[in-house]
Amino acid sequence: MEDQQFILRWHYHETTLLRNLPQLLEAEILTDITISADNQLVKAHRIILASCSPYFLQLFQNMGALQHPVIILHNTNYEELKSLITFIYRGQCLITKKQLPGLLSLAKMLQIQGLCDMKVPFELLNKDVLTKQMHSRDEKIKIRNIVDEEVMKNREEKDNFPVIEREQVKSDHDGGGLDASTSKKSKELLVHMETHEEGCYMCQSCPHVSRSRDALRKHVSYRHQEQYNIKKRRK
Repeated sequence: MEDQQFILRWHYHETTLLRNLPQLLEAEILTDITISADNQLVKAHRIILASCSPYFLQLFQNMGALQHPVIILHNTNYEELKSLITFIYRGQCLITKKQLPGLLSLAKMLQIQGLCDMKVPFELLNKDVLTKQMHSRDEKIKIRNIVDEEVMKNREEKDNFPVIEREQVKSDHDGGGLDASTSKKSKELLVHMETHEEGCYMCQSCPHVSRSRDALRKHVSYRHQEQYNIKKRRK
């Protein structure tokens, strides 16, 4: 009789989890990942994102020991990101027809289950917008560790490099007021700062991770030459 087995069942197990997850998200309780879009932040839980996305699962596994990474999504609308996170935690989200192509594009890039392969009536989609957004998001996802921000700041001061904001460097290259020599130094500084950051750039076509955008660009040109040539022709 001691070997007799019993099944103990909690009838409200699933509903309790589904009810509590959004509450943890909204209160930012036990969050361990931050996603940035449009210079605004959304905190979430890695285990939830990884459960709903093979892309996030592989990304988090490749991060190693980063304690609280920040994922920076380039060319991504903040409201689309918020809707995507809501969909992951609640299984549904409310959006407008105008937001639909961008949300589906983001879901496809991040491989969000239940959304990236959702069947949507053709008349609701603007194919040109969807294609354009997919191409614009070919910029690599940037990952940073907020725990090491202070360490990074001390390194930069020790190396005696002037502090230049990334957006400032980018705008200077796009036709700002810097001369050629200064522009070159700014580019070298940007590469230097990226190389020494406690973060990485992940390739969109394979699991490869690089320490700087420059190194990632070389990887893409060597390993994914066809895609690299297509991007060059678009520019």
